[in-house]
Amino acid sequence: MAEKDKENGNGVEARFKAGQVEATIWRNSYDGEKGKFDSYSVTLSKSYHDDKSGEWKKTGSLSVNDVPKAVVALQKAFEYMVLRE
Repeated sequence: MAEKDKENGNGVEARFKAGQVEATIWRNSYDGEKGKFDSYSVTLSKSYHDDKSGEWKKTGSLSVNDVPKAVVALQKAFEYMVLRE
């Protein structure tokens, strides 16, 4: 699940998929005045197959049918971040 940057602990914390839509949670570790802390962010992407190149690619553009899937993936990401604290 985690693809962490070995140097500073940053990296992928979790991924939530609904169909071809994926919400990825990123953890960023910081050293602050009051000690170390983590901050989280989310990116949203959709996988699609490029018929010309034959490769799978990702985009941030969603069709009308992708929107409900994005809502589900983002809701799961939100629950993950809120319930872990």
